[in-house]
Amino acid sequence: MSSEGLSDQNPIRLDGISSKDFRALLKYMFPQVIDPSADSRNLLTEEWISILKLSTMWNMVDHRKSSIQNLRMRFDYDPVTRVVLAQSHGIDEWLLPAYLQPAHRKEPLSALESSRLGYETAFKIVEARERAYSNMLTQTHAGPFGTLSASTSFGVPRTHAHPITTYDMTETIKDIFGITA
Repeated sequence: MSSEGLSDQNPIRLDGISSKDFRALLKYMFPQVIDPSADSRNLLTEEWISILKLSTMWNMVDHRKSSIQNLRMRFDYDPVTRVVLAQSHGIDEWLLPAYLQPAHRKEPLSALESSRLGYETAFKIVEARERAYSNMLTQTHAGPFGTLSASTSFGVPRTHAHPITTYDMTETIKDIFGITA
């Protein structure tokens, strides 16, 4: 018989699980035991991410649903984190909006963001942006003075909003990432 977990000198080992992640899960499951003033509805975003990680790993369906629901309501984490969470934890309903967020912003992906996403995902997001720019530059408009290009000199689109933020890339993202829903 193993004596693992019977004393502080011989604890149960959970290899690959950080104490921070495990504490967040316990705080959610037993809030009054961990912190008498705690309220599981007031967990930090990082704690919900920890709960998502462990509940996915250990197939804790209800806890996973709760973490996804709580994370969905939070917009205080960057779009790259949302993509990484959707991919690494199999949150299919987040994938399309998660890919669209960094594709639609004015700033290109940084080297650090590309590294966090993984280069295949980063290249696909860049491909979606390139397709969008290409489509915007080739669009023409018929007006009273004949057909005019959508852009002025140097390929700068005639719009006050940044063009990438207003262009609908939904079908492009679906095509590039193979999303069927």
